Amino acid sequence: MIDLDRITPPDRRGNYLLAVRIDNARAIEAAYGSAALSAALDHVRAGLRAQIETAEIVETRAAGLTATAHAPLLGPEFPRQQADALCMAISTAPLRFGRARILLSVSAGYSDPFEVGAEGHYAQARRLAHRRLEGSRAPARAVLPCNPGDEARYREDMQLAAQLIERHRAGETFFAWRPIFSPDDPGVVLRHEALLRYAGERGEQFDCGRYYRALTRLGLAHLLDRLLVTRVLDELAADADAELSLEISMQSLSFDLNGQDSAWTELMGRLEHRPDLAARLVLEVHEGTARAAREDIFTFLGVFRALGGRLALSGFGSCSASIREVARLRPDTLKLDSAFLRTAASSGPNRARFADLAGLARSLATTVIADGAETPDQWAIVAEQGVRWIAAARRNRASTRRGWAAARPASPAPERLAPLNPLPLPAHATGISALTVLLTSQKGTGHER
Repeated sequence: MIDLDRITPPDRRGNYLLAVRIDNARAIEAAYGSAALSAALDHVRAGLRAQIETAEIVETRAAGLTATAHAPLLGPEFPRQQADALCMAISTAPLRFGRARILLSVSAGYSDPFEVGAEGHYAQARRLAHRRLEGSRAPARAVLPCNPGDEARYREDMQLAAQLIERHRAGETFFAWRPIFSPDDPGVVLRHEALLRYAGERGEQFDCGRYYRALTRLGLAHLLDRLLVTRVLDELAADADAELSLEISMQSLSFDLNGQDSAWTELMGRLEHRPDLAARLVLEVHEGTARAAREDIFTFLGVFRALGGRLALSGFGSCSASIREVARLRPDTLKLDSAFLRTAASSGPNRARFADLAGLARSLATTVIADGAETPDQWAIVAEQGVRWIAAARRNRASTRRGWAAARPASPAPERLAPLNPLPLPAHATGISALTVLLTSQKGTGHER
C-alpha cells in the first residue's frame, strides 16, 4: 500500500475518478444467481477500500461503481498504475460464495486530475473515466453461459481456475525449466522454457495445463499470465546469464485488458528501467490463437519489441492460422508443430513435408525450433534440414534446477532480429509512458514479411 502522506502532502494531491466494472457480471449471475453478483459487488467495494484508502464511492451500479480518489501530483502515470494494481488485486483474490470460489474480471477507467467544486469538472472527469473503462478489452466479457450445460461447465471451469490462482498466491506453484538445445551438441543451449507445475501431497510434480485451459475458456488467462511474467522477470534479474521464455495466451497481449491503457504497467516499467531483462525475455503464444489478431495486440507487441523483448510462436504448421497472419505477427522464433516430425521418418513424402515446413519457417523467423524431437532418427532429420534447435522431453528433460547456472560457457550468443524502424504510437494509446511512446508502437498493417 502506497502511503500518500509520505509521498506528498494533501495540498499537493489531485482528485481523480475511478469507474470500476465487473466484466463477467452477467456470466456470474447466469451461473450462480443474483445473490452471487451482489456478493461480487461487495467484494469489489472491499477490494477498493483495501487498495486505495483515499477512495470514496460516489455511485453504485448493478455491475460496478464509481469512486473518487486522490493521487500525488508527481506525474500522469500514477492513476493508471493504481487502476491496474486495483484490478489485479481484486481479480486474483477469489470471491468465496458458499462452497464456490469465483474469480472476477475487473476493469477500471480513470480520469485526469480535476479540481473538486469547479463547475463542470466532475462531469468531464466522469465522462473520461467511463470512456477509458469502455476501452477495456477484457476477454471475460465475451464469455456468457446461455443454457444449463454451459452454466455447469462455467462453474466447473471456475472451480479449476480459482484453484490454480489460489495455489499460485499460496506459493504452491513453481517452474520446471526445459532447455532448447542443439541436436549436434545437447550441451549447447539457446535458452530455457518456463513450464508451470504444482506439487502433490507426496511431492509429485503435476502439470497445470488442465487448470490453465479452464482459465483460458473463462477469458481469465491474463490474470495468471501477468503473475507468471513477473516471476520470470525476477529470475532474469537474479542471474544475468539467464535467457528465458514463457508461453502465455494471445488473450493477454494487450494494454487494454482491464481498461484502456491500464494493463502490464509493472512489466513496462521494469523493462524500461532494465533493458537487459527485456533482451533476455521471450514471450511465446500458440499458432492456434493467432487468427484475426486485434490491433491492440500489435500495439502491445510493437512496444514490447521496442523495449527489447521477443515473440515466439509455437505449433507452427498446425494450419490454425494463415501464413499472412503469422507474418503479420513477425515472430522472432517459430517452433514447428511436433506432428510433422513424428511422421517424417515414416515415408519420403512425410519427410519432404517436414523439410518444406522447416524451409518456410526459416523464411519467416530468425530462430526455428523442432518441437518433440526425442529419438536419434528424429534428431538426424532435424539436423539434416538445417534446424539448429530442439525442444524435447526425453533428453535434457525439464528440471527445477536452473540449468543455465550450471553451464554458463556453453550457451551461445542469443539470436536477434535486426532493429525495426519506429512507427508513431496510435492516438488511443495515451497511457503508455513517454519513453515507450518515443521508442515505437509497431502495428501489423504494412509490416508483413
